[in-house]
Amino acid sequence: IIDPARDEVKDSIKEAREAGIRTIMITGDHKITAIAIANQIGLTESSEAITGVELEEMSDDELREKVKTVDVFARVTSEHKLRILRRLKELGRIVSMTGDGVNDAPAVKGAHVGVAMGLKGTEVTQEASDMILIDDNYATIVNAIEEGRGIFETTKGFFRYMLSTNFDEIFLILVAYIMMKLFANIFLGIPVEPIQILWLNIATDGIPAMVLGLTPTDPDVMKEKPREGFTLLHEIKGPVLLLGIYTSITDITLYLLLWTVLIPAWAQAGIDPLLTMDFMTRGTDAYFYAISLAQTILFTNLVICELLFVYTCTSNVKPFYHFPNKHLFWATGLSLGLQLLILYTPLGLAFRVVPLYHPIYWVAVFIAAFSVSVVDELRKYRLRLKVKSDPDRALR
Repeated sequence: IIDPARDEVKDSIKEAREAGIRTIMITGDHKITAIAIANQIGLTESSEAITGVELEEMSDDELREKVKTVDVFARVTSEHKLRILRRLKELGRIVSMTGDGVNDAPAVKGAHVGVAMGLKGTEVTQEASDMILIDDNYATIVNAIEEGRGIFETTKGFFRYMLSTNFDEIFLILVAYIMMKLFANIFLGIPVEPIQILWLNIATDGIPAMVLGLTPTDPDVMKEKPREGFTLLHEIKGPVLLLGIYTSITDITLYLLLWTVLIPAWAQAGIDPLLTMDFMTRGTDAYFYAISLAQTILFTNLVICELLFVYTCTSNVKPFYHFPNKHLFWATGLSLGLQLLILYTPLGLAFRVVPLYHPIYWVAVFIAAFSVSVVDELRKYRLRLKVKSDPDRALR
């Protein structure tokens, strides 16, 4: 007489193994029965198993070594399960324990994530657990892990986007203020107005950031290795600092180039009737127009940069053109449309911007904006190379 495993269990165990998740069977059944079931569901091809009697004869050090390789434990008691669990935790493993009977309750409670059966589970085990499996199906646990990884990746992309863009804005204002004090003769006016920063956070950051939450789970998320207890901040701090600092340097460089090279060259070439050679003379119309033009170009560069950068944040590893979130087209399109609205309508007066009529202005905007996304794509490419050379490396 045998209680057959569900058909989907074998595929779920294989999927879990590919995801770096090891499945261990701890049962009260006979050793031969346990090995037969384990082989049937693809848990192990080995005939090795440890019984409760054998386990009692082992020291904690011996058991700690055994749990590294043995996947089947038979004829065990509640105390044995707890010993196995503790040895796994001593090895630094993140352990989830699934059980239904009263004798499973101590191990379920002692695991990092205790899972109780919802249909056959006892009330004691359910109360000791962190979550209840309502269909008593192992495949549901694997599906939940996949969904959890997807949520974590989406959250990571959201915070990477928001923290990088806001770090850029803060660092830009701080550095600009210092440089205005040190180089007042060539650094005229503040780079961005307060109302423009407010617009960036509402229209440019806000709309695409919300749509990032609609990114579906990456189909390859279960091919990643476990992250071994790394926190969200630990994983994103590198990209946030890299992109935040690089974007700030790019913005400051663009603003300096506008005042020292580009605006003088454009004024000399006469491409804009409002931009004359007396723009350096304080108090003239050309002077105030030059300030507004420089601010508008930098402001628009920030908008375009953030709209491009959001696509790279849909994945921490894959290139931007593999992004699965089709809603971003609508979100970035809406944000871009709103930006064009304030540039080419009377609303520009409220935001202290001027129309960018000459194509050369947009060339300056896009060159600076594209460079940020290129840097992040290069970072992801380098990460993919590291993972390719070391398949056991968790994706960061």
